[in-house]
Amino acid sequence: ALRLLADISTKYLRAYYNERFQDFDANGEAFALNVFADFVGRQPITVWDVGANTGGWASVAASVLQEATIHSLDTAPANADAFEAYLGGRPRHFLHLFGLSDTPGTVDVTHNLKSHTTSSIAYRDTEEFGTKMTIVECEVQTIDLAIESGISAPTLLKIDTEGHDFA
Repeated sequence: ALRLLADISTKYLRAYYNERFQDFDANGEAFALNVFADFVGRQPITVWDVGANTGGWASVAASVLQEATIHSLDTAPANADAFEAYLGGRPRHFLHLFGLSDTPGTVDVTHNLKSHTTSSIAYRDTEEFGTKMTIVECEVQTIDLAIESGISAPTLLKIDTEGHDFA
C-alpha cells in the first residue's frame, strides 16, 4: 500500500512540476501525432506549429507526417538561427517570424537567451529563472491575416505559446 501511494505521489509531483514536458514520448504529443497520422493517412496536409521555438516539435511532426507541409511560427528572431540549423532546407518546411494573436500588431516578448523555452508573450519577471531576460518587440498576426498572406489554412494547428495560447 505504501509503495502504491509513493508511486502515485511521484507521478502527481512530476505532473505538477511539469517534468519531462519536452519529452514527446512521455508527454503524449508523439501519441497524438501518431493517432492523427493514422487518421489522415498519406494525404498531403498543412500543419501550423505556432510557438515553434527552435523546431523540436516540428521535427517530430515532419517524421510522423511525411506528406505534410509544415509552417512554423515564432516571435523570437533569436530562435531563427537555431531553427534554421536544426530544420533549415527541409522540403515543405517554412519558418515565419511572427506569432499569432487575437489582434495584429506587435507585442513585448520576454526573451531568455539562456533558456529559450522560457521566453513568453505573457509577462515574466526579467529576473525569473535565475537569469536576466530581455524584452523584445515582436510581430503578431491573426490567423485570417496569415492565411490572406499566402499560408495555406491548417489541417492541424499546434499551439504552444507559453501563456498566450488563448489570444
